[in-house]
Amino acid sequence: MNAAQKLYFILIVSNAGGEGKTLIAEVIKALFQLSGERVSLLDADAGNGAARVSDSSARSVGWGVGAITAPNILDACREQNVILDLGANSLASQREIVELIPALRDGFVSAGYNALALLPITPLKLGAADAILNLAAKIDGFEKVFIRNDRNNTRQFDERFYRTNAAQLGYLQPGFIAYLRGRDSSMSEAVLAPSQNYRLAAHCIAAWMRDFAEEPALKGMFEPALTRLKSLPPPPSPLAYSINSLTSATDDALESNVTKTRILASIDEHGWHPAGLRKVADELTRAAS
Repeated sequence: MNAAQKLYFILIVSNAGGEGKTLIAEVIKALFQLSGERVSLLDADAGNGAARVSDSSARSVGWGVGAITAPNILDACREQNVILDLGANSLASQREIVELIPALRDGFVSAGYNALALLPITPLKLGAADAILNLAAKIDGFEKVFIRNDRNNTRQFDERFYRTNAAQLGYLQPGFIAYLRGRDSSMSEAVLAPSQNYRLAAHCIAAWMRDFAEEPALKGMFEPALTRLKSLPPPPSPLAYSINSLTSATDDALESNVTKTRILASIDEHGWHPAGLRKVADELTRAAS
């Protein structure tokens, strides 16, 4: 991948649902925006249309009333990076998409774009590793990067995805996803202009985005975005307690999470016996005085 070539046609595809295609599309779009690049998100999922649900600016592709079709896509997206979010198993089951992808690839490559396929894989899903590797072998004319999407915070990926061209997308706690879903704005805006009482959540999401953008497999695609993300304050730390809801992602809740985590670490250090607990109590008393 040549990072100096600015324009990308990015295909996000898997042969199973629940692999995180739409979240990956969102973060890629946000990184382009933070880099000051123009970008269009196209939704080719005839089923749930998740990209359109999460991003009202996403446009339908390939069928239906109001859909943008193949002859128009190049003109509509001229001089923009393009992200195409495919529905699960589209390349095996939807004739419109099977015919559309090669034409789009050839058109964008002829216009100087890099064609990049991102193939997400999640941990511990039976049969998913072989299925996504077989799918990758059938995609021609694209540079391919597997995305290890650690959606359950286990990092239990098939070892083959550590020996191939792959990038890691870390675990984003449900409360932070709820914050993103609750805003009528892009992910980049949610990070740069956070809602009231969600400033610390925005810092956590920014750190998650930064870690993904720094993955070697992405080869410097998002250097300007990295510069902006690194200029933001670091996330609150440590956070040992789960952030499973919107209320647990507020500034007040995250500050409490840090405090409780530090108390728990101090108890672990001094011991859970009476003498150790007294030491912790003394430390808390001194800190409060």
